[in-house]
Amino acid sequence: MFESNDGFTSTFNRVRGPWEPEDYYGERFSTAFTQSFKDTLSQGPKKYYLVTEDEFIAKAMSVHFTALQAKPKVQAEAGANSGNDWYG
Repeated sequence: MFESNDGFTSTFNRVRGPWEPEDYYGERFSTAFTQSFKDTLSQGPKKYYLVTEDEFIAKAMSVHFTALQAKPKVQAEAGANSGNDWYG
């Protein structure tokens, strides 16, 4: 885990996907619940660059939000280039 220089491991995600088609309600997203001291820095042998929890969370949210925003565009481009326009 980045925040602890691998001193702690991430919790295994125990959520299962829907088993039956009628159980599917669309995409699911999960987020970690954390309460950290935003100005605290990790100490010990450094495996990763020094960053505060506040900076780390802001960066992670930015990366994931950017990817989420790009997803519909990528899907639209894939659909436009799929060659499935046999009807028109």
